[in-house]
This record gives sequence, C-alpha cells and structure tokens, in this order.
Amino acid sequence: MIIDMKKTQWILLILSVLLIAWGIVDFYHYAVIGKELLQHYEGAEAINSLVSYSLVEGIIKVILGVLLIIICHFMRKKRN
Repeated sequence: MIIDMKKTQWILLILSVLLIAWGIVDFYHYAVIGKELLQHYEGAEAINSLVSYSLVEGIIKVILGVLLIIICHFMRKKRN
C-alpha cells in the first residue's frame, strides 16, 4: 500500500497547528487562571502542581507542533 506523501504532509501540518493551538490555550490558562489561583491559594501544593503542569504541558505541545512542522518541511524537500 502506497501512502500519498502530499496527503501525509497535510495531515501532519494540520496536527501541528492543532498542537500549537492547544499549547497556546494551556499558556493562556497558566497566565490567566493559574496565576490567579496561586495568589488566592498560596500554600496549597496541589494547586501549585496543577498550575505548573499546565505550563509544562503547554511547552511540550508547542515543541511537538514545531517539530511536526519541521518534519513536514523536510518531507517536502526530500520529495523534490
């Protein structure tokens, strides 16, 4: 079974954009909601870990999205 490379590239590109958008939403939650929660519940370790996980997850999602874009770029160059 031969997979169409152009279709695969488009799927990877769409996935990368979705991952980056999801990571930006996590950054937004960290910046707006997380900071407010940390100020309100200063000593709560559970809140602190949840907020920091939101930031870490956002960073990971954005990095994965950028890596997918780079992979798409190299797939396109390899094909040409």
